[in-house]
Order: sequence, then C-alpha cells, then structure tokens
Amino acid sequence: MEGSNNSVPAGWYPDPSGACGQLRYWDGAAWTGHTAPARPGAGQAPQGAFAAGDDYLCGVFVEGEKGRPKPGMVPRLVGGKVGFSVLAFFFGVPYFAYRRCYAEAAVIFAAAVASSFVPVLDQVGWAVFGVAYGFLFYWLYGRKARRAIAEARARGLDDVALKGLREAGGTSVAGLVVALLVYAAYLAVAFLLIMNLA
Repeated sequence: MEGSNNSVPAGWYPDPSGACGQLRYWDGAAWTGHTAPARPGAGQAPQGAFAAGDDYLCGVFVEGEKGRPKPGMVPRLVGGKVGFSVLAFFFGVPYFAYRRCYAEAAVIFAAAVASSFVPVLDQVGWAVFGVAYGFLFYWLYGRKARRAIAEARARGLDDVALKGLREAGGTSVAGLVVALLVYAAYLAVAFLLIMNLA
C-alpha cells in the first residue's frame, strides 16, 4: 500500500506477502514488521469497500487455483475504478459464466432474450447489450469479490477460507460450456420459430 493514498486506517490486515493465515500491522502509512495469526473479523472493511491488504485477497479471488493475478483486473477491483471489459463486450453471457458470475449471466441472458421481442432493440440490441456488458462487468464482479472476501474474513482467513475464496472466484470452463450450450439452444429455437413463421 505504500505509494497509495494513506486514507486506510491503522490496523491488522492480511499480510501482503501472501502468507496464508497471517496478519501484518498497517500503521496508517506503511506496513510494519509486526505479524500475528489471523483471527475471525480481523481487518474487516467497511461494507461495500475493500480494506488494506485486499489486493492479495482480490488476486486469490480473480485467479482462483492459478494464483497469478491478471494484470489490470485486481487494481480495478481494489481501487473501485470504472473499467470497460473488452471480453465482456465481445463474449457477454459466456464470459460472465466463465468468471463464475452465474446469477448475473442468467439475468443478462433473460434481458437479451426479452429484448429480441422489442423491434427497435432487435436491430441494435447486440450493440446496446455489448456496451452494457462491458461497463457493468467490473462493477458486478467487484460486488461478488467484496462478498466473497467478507465471507473469507468472517471465517478467519485460514486455509479453508482462502480455498473457499478461490472456489468463489477464478474461472470455470464448465460454466463457459453450459452458457454456450444454452446460447446455442436459444439460437436453434429462434431459427426454428423464424422458419415456421416464414
């Protein structure tokens, strides 16, 4: 956190070195040499915000089992910066499912299907929804990350809590495949309906 703004209050936070189950003291300006074992409720962030040390926890959430933070994604989540996801723009529902945002993927898929019945949106809906997916991705993914990190903190940031955090985030090839199959089924049904109406 050195080099960032010093608005984070002094306290015990997850060790930025990545040591599992260990806290390090942040004095309000820099990390100190003092460490302690993690305990439930330590270093909890205000609701809706990330706390000091959450860059490591965001990295765990984003990359899951891989453990290699994707450049750019963690700073956007921790810093709360508005971002645009090119992958969400181009791939939409399948990308949300790949990133394990299943509820969000279901909602945006339902909205896209409903929009196909509105003549104006039927013509430009893909562009409107693509831009919406791109801008909404980091906000929705950040909300999911904050919930998962709060849950891991409540469990004490031990190995079991970090494993749960990895499983809540990361990626899912199975989710991607299911989303693609649902999408293909939707297109097949739409094609059959169009052929029957013609």
